[in-house]
This record gives sequence, C-alpha cells and structure tokens, in this order.
Amino acid sequence: WSSDVCSSDLHPLPFPALQAFGAMLGSATRPAWPARLSVNADAVTLGGAALQNVAAAIRSDGANWTIDKLEFRAPGVTQVKTNGRLYPLGAGLGFSGSVDVNSRDVRSLSAWLSGRTTAAIHLVPWRAKGDVTLGADRIAVEQLRSEFERGTIEGSLAYTWPAGARPARVEANLRATEFDVDALLGPNDAANSEWGAG
Repeated sequence: WSSDVCSSDLHPLPFPALQAFGAMLGSATRPAWPARLSVNADAVTLGGAALQNVAAAIRSDGANWTIDKLEFRAPGVTQVKTNGRLYPLGAGLGFSGSVDVNSRDVRSLSAWLSGRTTAAIHLVPWRAKGDVTLGADRIAVEQLRSEFERGTIEGSLAYTWPAGARPARVEANLRATEFDVDALLGPNDAANSEWGAG
C-alpha cells in the first residue's frame, strides 16, 4: 500500500520512542524493595503529538514491574486503557497485558502511529481490545476483537518491524462476517492508494 506523503509531513514514530523509553527504564536500577509509582499529567508529548489526561499506576515487587493502570487520550479522540506486566528484554523492557482502544477517528490515529498528518478529519469510529505482547522487534495481539462502524473482526494479529535486509512481516488469523475497507479508508485514501501482492 503506497500513497503520496510529503517528507515535511512526517513526524517521529511513537513506537520507537516507547522502545527508547523502555531501554532507559530497563537499564535503570530496580528498587530492592516493593515500590509504587503514580503519575498524572495533563499532557505528554509522544511522536509529535500530545497524549492528554495521562494516568498511570505502576508497582515493583523488587524484581519485576507491573502496570496496574495506564490510561490516556491519543490523537483521533482515542481513549486507551491498559494494564499488564513489564519484563526484561535485553537492554529494554517488554510488555504483556490487556489493551482497550476506543477511537472516534481511526484515520487520525493511524496517521499518528505511522508518523504522518491528516489533511482533514474524517470521523471513522473504531474500538479494539485484546491481549498484547510487545517484544524488541514484534508486537502480537491475541483474543483480538475489533469493532468498526460496519463490521467486527476477531482473531489474532502480529507485526514484525523491518530490520536490516529483513522486510516487515504481518501474520494474521482473522474472522469477519462483514468488513467495509472503503468505509475505513475513506474516499481519498481508497482512490489514492495502490495495493499489490508481494
């Protein structure tokens, strides 16, 4: 899938920024005793956009970190809620837990995740929840349930980031009774995008 995107419209990607933060947190000294950390912030900048109403409750048993609650509002009027376990992963941290995403404008959310900006708001509501495992080079979602305006998708999905000569890879096992791609992309994206088989 390719579309015309100006380089001036590109912004830092949020996932690499999170990986860098995980590496910093993973290399930090872990407390030798149980500890709790609570964070509340009106706004936190990530990937060139502001995450609003950030609330987090994290605890450590002296060896491992657990996220009891992490909630924030992302671009696209998107509410994100998650909890789970952080585990050592080389120099950084991995994550395993549940994630619930409720977006009023999935195209704006997708543009932020891919480092782009959207020219106009095109409200396409989307909700998804599942069990997420985030590793050094791969993210996987099990027990996925994704609800769009005109359909529901269930199953599992995994994405491996490109590295060196290795291309990105998507693995999916999905079920849907009906799925309207045109409604999700919108008229402009559907007309300007090119699909091909590799």
